Amino acid sequence: MSPALPEPRPGTAPVAHETGVGPEPYEEITHPSFAEQAASFQAVPTRGGVVLKGPCPRCGDPMSFPHVDSVVRSWLRRRPHPAPPAATAETVVPMVCTCAVPHPGRPDGLDGCGAYWNVILREERP
Repeated sequence: MSPALPEPRPGTAPVAHETGVGPEPYEEITHPSFAEQAASFQAVPTRGGVVLKGPCPRCGDPMSFPHVDSVVRSWLRRRPHPAPPAATAETVVPMVCTCAVPHPGRPDGLDGCGAYWNVILREERP
């Protein structure tokens, strides 16, 4: 599986680490460019799914986001009338920043800068 979105657009706003300013304050926020920038994330296969790794599109800090899909796959296989197999399977994955950088104003017990977005994972099937 791999993120399947267009390449990041030139001219998107610079992130804090590029401007030399401290970490972004925590804010629960999204923007269409976040999903576009997540297209560069590396999808590392794991036993139950994938881990998406890359820089957060908002704060630019390194992050990893696990996506487990083995439970869903086993449930789908037990359905009495399975859907015909598609050439490409797509899954929408809601993501949030999971960086470890301390962002000002972040609530206790949370990780990240507050950014969130959706990524579409595509799995080619024979």
